[in-house]
Amino acid sequence: MKIINYLVVASLFMLSLLSGCTPTPVTPTPYIPQPTIITLPYATTPIAQPTPLTPTEAISGLTAVIEIDPSEVLNVRQSPGLGAPILVTLAYDAADLKLTGQQTDVEGIIWVEINLPDGQTGWVDRTYLTGQKLPADFCSDPLLPAMLVQFKQAVANKDGALLSSLISPWHGLQIQFYNGSIPVPFTRDQTAGFFTSTENIFWGIHPASGLEKYGTFSDIVYPTLSNTLNIGGAFECNPAGFESNYTFQWQPSLENMNHLSIYKPGTPGTELDWDYWWIGVEYVNEQPYLYDLLHFAWEP
Repeated sequence: MKIINYLVVASLFMLSLLSGCTPTPVTPTPYIPQPTIITLPYATTPIAQPTPLTPTEAISGLTAVIEIDPSEVLNVRQSPGLGAPILVTLAYDAADLKLTGQQTDVEGIIWVEINLPDGQTGWVDRTYLTGQKLPADFCSDPLLPAMLVQFKQAVANKDGALLSSLISPWHGLQIQFYNGSIPVPFTRDQTAGFFTSTENIFWGIHPASGLEKYGTFSDIVYPTLSNTLNIGGAFECNPAGFESNYTFQWQPSLENMNHLSIYKPGTPGTELDWDYWWIGVEYVNEQPYLYDLLHFAWEP
């Protein structure tokens, strides 16, 4: 009888303990896919810079469509200009487009001539084309690690001239600092002044406060970008997306553009102060350049 009473008391005691337990909150951290990893030479040895291209310089090789929503098409016109007749249309993911080498500026839009499958030629707004690079070739491109080392050097040393030489000569650079915000476009010349500029830029809506966020590149973007490049892990090649307390997938409108990502884990014991940067890479004449920077962080 005493044994039975003891077991009953013990069981009730355990139940009381369990009923009073408070579950430990689970800290949301990004789900990081495991794509191909690029191993970088992190030593900051000087590397020869590519010869800068002018924004109007034509590119050779194959091109592909970018920045077109999957529900829309890109018009190919009979001649340069928005008023010219439309010959055919191209899907958002059209690729293997051969340039003729001809281009011209009409009312501020640079038009390039392409060869069509039926033997005709047509004109396309260059804004929506990029140099084509197959994903497998991109991830194994020996020029890519060198470019990334220069990127890290430019940010670490606040070297605007070096940074601007790495920016796409066709499209400049876009920065999306807050998830879901509209990317802020910059010309190559503007990126050269990132580290000294006092321009008050609108970066989007802060996810915690809900307030509009203004500031210079040095005040808003530089701290997290430099910290992530300095202590983040290896660059991931063409990851599909990630999951945290929100989900991100590489956008379909940039299906033809390769990209990298670099992740800085949160501080042990805090975990929520992680940063994740995604980097769009554009090819111009077989040389990789920075096209866009997308920043992600924990959101309440």
